[in-house]
Parts: sequence; structure tokens; C-alpha cells
Amino acid sequence: MEDIYNFIENKLSEIEFGLKSTKNKTELIKSKNEYLDIKYLLEIYEKFDLKRKNIEEIISLPKTKTNTSEFRIMEDLDCEVREIWTEIDAGKEERLRLHSSDLIIKRK
Repeated sequence: MEDIYNFIENKLSEIEFGLKSTKNKTELIKSKNEYLDIKYLLEIYEKFDLKRKNIEEIISLPKTKTNTSEFRIMEDLDCEVREIWTEIDAGKEERLRLHSSDLIIKRK
């Protein structure tokens, strides 16, 4: 993985040099942003161990019935009585709110 990071860093350095020495920066800025996106996704890949063998499915949430609706994730407490289900907070002060086109990664 270190080789990949080094490759990206080298490309970013080349782009930075090019940005200083050329007037037409549009394509270089586009390339820089793409490499930064790849670097960010690699960091997520490592942090959450998102190898193909660990992922069962990636789900894009459907459109909600109203523009202001949200999806919420509930813990069912191993019971079918919905009144006692609790909404997860995912370690944040606010409850987790998901929207249309948000992604859920289901692990194996």
C-alpha cells in the first residue's frame, strides 16, 4: 500500500510543479482533485478494512416519499415490538440521519 501512496504523492508533487509553471491550470487542478479523492478513498479503505472479501453489498438508499424524509437505523433489541426499538446514535451527539442516495456498506 505504501507504493500506492508514494505514487499518488509523486503525482501530486508533479501537478504542484506544473501549476506553478503553466497558465492553463484547469486540467491540472482536475487531476489534482482526482488524486486527492483517490488518496482519501484509500485512507477510508485502510481505516475500515474495506477489502472485497469483507464486503457483502453496497446499498444506495432509495428516494424517500417526501423531500424532507430521512432514514433512521434502529436496534430492534431482539424483539418485534417496535415501541421498544431504539434509534442508534453511532457515537455522535445527534442521531444518525440518512438520506436518499446515501450508501450503506454491508459486511460479510
